[in-house]
Amino acid sequence: MCIVSAYRQISLRFSPDVQIRSVIVYFTYLILLAGWWASIRNRVVQGNMRVFLLAENAVMLLDITISFLQDAFLPYSEHINVYFMRFSGYAYIVPWLLFPLFGLFAALGLGKPEEYRIDRKWHFLLIPAAILSLLTITNEYHGFIVHALEDEAQFLYFQPNWGILVLLAWGASLEIARIVLIFRRSREMKAHTRYRFAPFAIAVFMLAYLAPYMALSFVVNFEPMQLIASLFFFEAMVWESCILVGMVPVNTHYKEVFDRSTVSMQVTDKEGRSRLRSACAPELSEEIFAMLTQRPNLVTDNGKELNLHPIKGGYAVWQSDTSQIRAVRDELQHSVERLENESEFLRQEIKLKSDEATVKEQNRIYNRLTGEVGE
Repeated sequence: MCIVSAYRQISLRFSPDVQIRSVIVYFTYLILLAGWWASIRNRVVQGNMRVFLLAENAVMLLDITISFLQDAFLPYSEHINVYFMRFSGYAYIVPWLLFPLFGLFAALGLGKPEEYRIDRKWHFLLIPAAILSLLTITNEYHGFIVHALEDEAQFLYFQPNWGILVLLAWGASLEIARIVLIFRRSREMKAHTRYRFAPFAIAVFMLAYLAPYMALSFVVNFEPMQLIASLFFFEAMVWESCILVGMVPVNTHYKEVFDRSTVSMQVTDKEGRSRLRSACAPELSEEIFAMLTQRPNLVTDNGKELNLHPIKGGYAVWQSDTSQIRAVRDELQHSVERLENESEFLRQEIKLKSDEATVKEQNRIYNRLTGEVGE
């Protein structure tokens, strides 16, 4: 970012008419934002925070896109559309209204578990954000934010109105609230005592970094790094430092967990190639994987049971040692069969004894009758 900012500064001074400059700068920032987007999606496991960090990233993308259109096309047009130039300038302010709001929403989840969701009452802040954004975009009709000088109505010279103070107060209050949240969460951290205040320091420095720009009405002759790029950089630094000190739940170190795990488990892609695998997990051949996809539970020759469950982008496969369970089950089955046999023997014995008693009783009755009528 420093290199591309230096290139932009030098090119503006010595070759101001080179159009390729804006393209190079824009696509460099675009690649960096895309990389951070992927990093957020892959690492941050708290759904609430991930949504708002991705929203921040989208706002950054909107801002650099508007800046790119302003730098790359509008200054070189033969017939400059003053209204469109002004409208793009108004639209450029909107991301700066949403940027601190999404940052505050994400900061509410610092130090919270994965299932944390912010209170719905915080969503009411979206209402003033939407109103201020609408007032900013329609500034041409009411001059709430800035208004053109009377003798320069056809040019891009503006006089700040009192509405600009409202926007600055909005952004500053949200950023200060986030700094307070980060400080409170940093104090609650038990571990990383040496670095736990790093996110707070970076957030304070980012706010202080803006002070000279605001004092100069955001018009400077030289800057070590382009303002928009430097703010994006510091914002990423804030969140990366929060991750490093443990205030943001992330799914890093999974490979180490799998390597040291005694659970025979692995994660594969759709084709069955292992991506994460514990040391005791068996290698899956193409034949076994194909059988598992057809039947999620498979018993191997050595008495082990393989299980498969589909997950996003692949499968989770784990092995259970069921040999002892199967031995106990076989013994129980044998015992049941033995008991059934003994029960059958007992039933036959009871039946025989019952028949024997019946015959004896019949004989006794016959003998008695014979004794009585024999004479």
